[in-house]
Amino acid sequence: MANTESQAVANLIYQTYNDNYSISTDNNSIHNILSDIYKDLDKQHNEITEEDIETLHQIMDVDGDGVISMQDLESLCQKYLEDYEQFQDNFQFQSPPAGPQVKEFLSVDNSQILNQSQAKPRYNQRTKKRLEICQRLFHKYQKFGYVTEKELQGLLFETYQQMGMEFHLTQNDIYSWMKMADKDNDGRMSITDFQDTILDGFIQGGINIYE
Repeated sequence: MANTESQAVANLIYQTYNDNYSISTDNNSIHNILSDIYKDLDKQHNEITEEDIETLHQIMDVDGDGVISMQDLESLCQKYLEDYEQFQDNFQFQSPPAGPQVKEFLSVDNSQILNQSQAKPRYNQRTKKRLEICQRLFHKYQKFGYVTEKELQGLLFETYQQMGMEFHLTQNDIYSWMKMADKDNDGRMSITDFQDTILDGFIQGGINIYE
């Protein structure tokens, strides 16, 4: 499957199931995915357990950071939807529920991905909450998937405010922060750059981010 096609499918899944700009065990998004899968399997909704939700979360959380991002969904689609023409015959691009289609790409053997994610350090609950704040606010300020120095001040101020942390920003702070986050020096910062730089700051400040 071409990269742009896998991105399109990942975006559809994300738009269908995201709840408050995130897919996680802390809202209904994972439960809704399982509900649609179970509907197709003729299983009752009350059969969904916390273990079911956690297992699916681990499968979809490809990089094992505790947060299901667009990058995670794109990786899954790229891996399991190689035969795009066959997938397109079965996948109708329409409103939810999309249970049979989601079930199709999750019904393959995911043991390798699951083992890989379990082998990585897991973020603790506080870090997961903070990453969800980052994700939600980044979507608020981003333009075409990126944030520039112009939007960064408002993004940082609101992010640290919602995390309950005092952070007094000067123009030099904004410039330095952007320089750290913008790894390829193109004047733009992606959601991954933003989250990684936030986490690096926590680590340097002696804050434990792992379980």
